[in-house]
Amino acid sequence: MAEGNTKKSKKIGRIVGMVLTVVGLACFVAAGGLAGFNWNESNMAGTQSALALDTMTTQLPSSESDGVVSSDAISTEMPMVLIDGRFYVGRIDVPRIGISLPVLAEWTDDGANIAPCRYKGSAYDGSLIIAGHNFASHFGNLGQLSDGDTVTFVDVNGQAFHYTVLTAETVDGYDLRGMEAGDWDLTLFTCNFSGAERTTIRCIRA
Repeated sequence: MAEGNTKKSKKIGRIVGMVLTVVGLACFVAAGGLAGFNWNESNMAGTQSALALDTMTTQLPSSESDGVVSSDAISTEMPMVLIDGRFYVGRIDVPRIGISLPVLAEWTDDGANIAPCRYKGSAYDGSLIIAGHNFASHFGNLGQLSDGDTVTFVDVNGQAFHYTVLTAETVDGYDLRGMEAGDWDLTLFTCNFSGAERTTIRCIRA
């Protein structure tokens, strides 16, 4: 009787082991597939951003000037250019992580697959917030920025706004007030891999 139970236990153990092996392989394949999907999406986003930026560059003034700070006499509305059916407000350059990207006039899920988007605010009154997906070709490396790094936003009229990174923080993914809080001239943010939190870079005008 004891021998029979032992054989039965070994058989169950082998079955459990096989099931765990299959589940492990399935998880490995799924993870590989997800990584491949994300890599492909990032490449596509990078390509589309580059095409939009090339088109925008032909429409921007050949030389840049220092951006003006808004006063009561200056509108905070940002001029836009239309490229392939979408409106853009300018270009964001972050040398530390090697990106130069067009910025869409407003956030949409579809648009964010092409380029970072103005989430809220204006460069003219020091309230600009730009959001981007965490693609490697977009804002995926924002977390590498630190105090003193430089960021430049150039509007479609060729006005350049130069910023210095002051702090980096992590904000809960649903804390919209926290995202918009503070007296920052420029905020850049992206979701982390799980989407539960947002990597947030706060900048002041240089």
